[in-house]
Amino acid sequence: QEDAWELVSTIDLSGFNVNKYIRAEDPYLWMDPKGNWHFLAHVYDYRDGWPPNPNQTEPVLVSGHGFSLDGFHWITSETPPYYAWVDYENGTRVHYSTFERPHLVFDDEGYPT
Repeated sequence: QEDAWELVSTIDLSGFNVNKYIRAEDPYLWMDPKGNWHFLAHVYDYRDGWPPNPNQTEPVLVSGHGFSLDGFHWITSETPPYYAWVDYENGTRVHYSTFERPHLVFDDEGYPT
């Protein structure tokens, strides 16, 4: 249906671009059950990598979260929603260089699991 897209907008990711090395891409957008907008993004620091660079972020930056009441005015969090490692039930931790294109799985009530 042609009129299904009445409003097209963009998400301003500049809140993550705090210096010339930090960048954000691949936002994943959703609305929570209370009507608030959120996004996860792949946020990275050009200085990060393996082997570690003495000027890189610690821990290695791979993610960012933003939220909005109206979908136009965004607030970005200074705390990453996840880091570049996975802790397994057997007690091991595996570090990864990056996590690309973040996304979520939701329960029947619309909350991330």
